[in-house]
Amino acid sequence: MSLPPKSIRRRLSLSSTFSHSSRPAPPDLPPPTCTDSLICSLQGTKTSVVLRLVKEGKEVWVMKRQEGGEEEEGGGKATRLLFKIPTLHILSVSHSSSNLIHLTYLSNAPSYTPTHLFLNLPSSSTSPSPTPFLNALNEASYPKGIKQKRRILLIVNPAGGKGRAVKAANNVIRPILEAAGCSRVEVIYTTHNGHGREIARDLDVDAFDVIGTVSGDGIIHELYNGFAARPDALKCFRLPVVPVPAGTGNSLSISIHGKIDGFSIPLAALNLVKGIPLVMDLCSVTQGDKPRLISFLSVALGVMADLDIGTESLRWMGDTRFVYGLLRNTITMPTWPGSLSIKLHQPHPSKTDLATQLRARLAASHLNSPSVSSTSAAKGAVLRELEEDEGPLPEALRMNEGEEQGEGWVRIVSGAETEGKGTREDLLYVYAGILPMASRDLLQWPFAAPGEGLIDVVVQPQVPRTTLLRNVASADSGSVVLEPSQKYYKASAFHISPSPSSGPQLISIDGEALSSSDGPFTVECLQGLGRTMGLRGRWEGGDDFWKKGGLREGK
Repeated sequence: MSLPPKSIRRRLSLSSTFSHSSRPAPPDLPPPTCTDSLICSLQGTKTSVVLRLVKEGKEVWVMKRQEGGEEEEGGGKATRLLFKIPTLHILSVSHSSSNLIHLTYLSNAPSYTPTHLFLNLPSSSTSPSPTPFLNALNEASYPKGIKQKRRILLIVNPAGGKGRAVKAANNVIRPILEAAGCSRVEVIYTTHNGHGREIARDLDVDAFDVIGTVSGDGIIHELYNGFAARPDALKCFRLPVVPVPAGTGNSLSISIHGKIDGFSIPLAALNLVKGIPLVMDLCSVTQGDKPRLISFLSVALGVMADLDIGTESLRWMGDTRFVYGLLRNTITMPTWPGSLSIKLHQPHPSKTDLATQLRARLAASHLNSPSVSSTSAAKGAVLRELEEDEGPLPEALRMNEGEEQGEGWVRIVSGAETEGKGTREDLLYVYAGILPMASRDLLQWPFAAPGEGLIDVVVQPQVPRTTLLRNVASADSGSVVLEPSQKYYKASAFHISPSPSSGPQLISIDGEALSSSDGPFTVECLQGLGRTMGLRGRWEGGDDFWKKGGLREGK
């Protein structure tokens, strides 16, 4: 067993204020009153460095007790805090027969690198057994219900993120998985468009506990559509698909971790190791007699489809291409030609109602971290049925023109060339999603509650250019939805009829093009079909709406 790096040993043995955080520890911090502690020494140091590990709440305090130091009250040796390790960051703890402890953890932000501590236990026969402390530490690091030594399949897109996906897999992700002692890590590199579908069709889903996609959102779309074609589709969809952000579009990762941590590859790797299962909705998209598509992210028409597909050649700009595309469209302000029919959730809430519900939901999630059982167990009769069934997907909803005119449907007709009954209103775009974040700079659906069985549909009528530019400025915080002109619907399904007289138009499904020439299409929410994971057992992508005042009373 190798020693820790000399730099680590040197800093631990000579400095009493070493800390992984940006703020130094207090110079003289008394040891906490806590029975969960362990006395040990740093292996390989020339001077006598005695350490005390203390489990305090959700942290482990590493404290230094120098032999020959001043006595503290009660007769013990004086101690000083060196640094703290969040139990969330602990990857593994092992105890060898030679009284050696090996503690592996991720260092704090921004590096999050695997760090190894090798510690010697006292050889005295009168020393207390380390087993109770080590057991308590292991239970705190991997709470009940979180499986250790997971079997992980990594699917890596070599073209993702200008080629950084391969480097991330080899230099960042695999070292973390190895340090955590994962029992199986298999890596598949995609070689062509649609390879993700092929992998999903042939995959032995019983062989893995989680799939990690080292790419952007495109591979996730392919995996889900590969699962959908299988006779055991419902079983396949229960295998968590966890994003590792290595592409130009990382919306699922941002919705899970937030707009900052959502781009951290080490934290995404940690999520593979010890994430808490999250239930998520998916959508079924049908168009004529074509095979159904599965969408996990968004459906875009008009200006928003142009941002998604029309800026494809600008991928080198990263997320900034979406902002550039929106500014470009403020020049032409094109009206989307077609009709939109929405099956509203009843009773349909106002924006004030939605803000109140979100305020309560976020407050509850921040005050009470959800347990594994509460997040992984599907709720409701529909979800329980999905949990028990291992067969194919239920029959898709396919609608013909005019069938969406029944009770509970609202129809909007846009464009002078579009015929039919309904409320006439010229629209800039229609943008529907089931996750909070569309991109780093666009919190488009802050009221989204993954797992509730509803699609959030944003409809933007034509507005003055100044209003659209103001919306761009407030898009990253989510407060754009509070703009009076922007309509926000909760729907279980919707039906789109592109105007045939307007010629071909862009339609985006998770960033993939759908042909308007193939006619109308229907989108239906499939409640609780998908699974992913989050480090804290909640969706953190909407936190900015909470932090930046979007939920103030009276909004």
